[in-house]
Amino acid sequence: MAEKKKSNIKKYLITIVIMAVVGYIAGVCICYFTNQESMDFTEALTTDYAWVGLACGVVLGIVFLFMSKKKPTSSVSGKTVGKTAEGVEMDLSFNAKMLTPDELSKQYGVIGTTWSQLPSVKKTGLVVQNSLRNGKYNITMKDEFHAMVIGATAS
Repeated sequence: MAEKKKSNIKKYLITIVIMAVVGYIAGVCICYFTNQESMDFTEALTTDYAWVGLACGVVLGIVFLFMSKKKPTSSVSGKTVGKTAEGVEMDLSFNAKMLTPDELSKQYGVIGTTWSQLPSVKKTGLVVQNSLRNGKYNITMKDEFHAMVIGATAS
């Protein structure tokens, strides 16, 4: 683990140095090409533009490092099963993928039925999928849920 940490620090320092050099070169070029007086290129190496470019390169290198760090994908530390407020266990998925019809029907809070059996279903919900399979309309619903929406009209 210590080797990996040293390797990461080395990468961070290399990135900052590269960005600093690029910033310094940009500052020198800006000074050399925008100066109206005839200036020798070696004089442009020690101007304020060069040092400001160096400082900007270092800052950009640090910003780049903070923005490129990988963020954790889950806050449940590798758990694959969780519990709902009612205490029912359910799978925790942190990847985006399409569920197969079998996986969808096994999810907690999902009601699956056909069009002909719809009047006899005791629980209702919001229809999320309607498909035709084997000559029957299969309906997938999500349990009823309640939400309060607060809004205003533009009158």
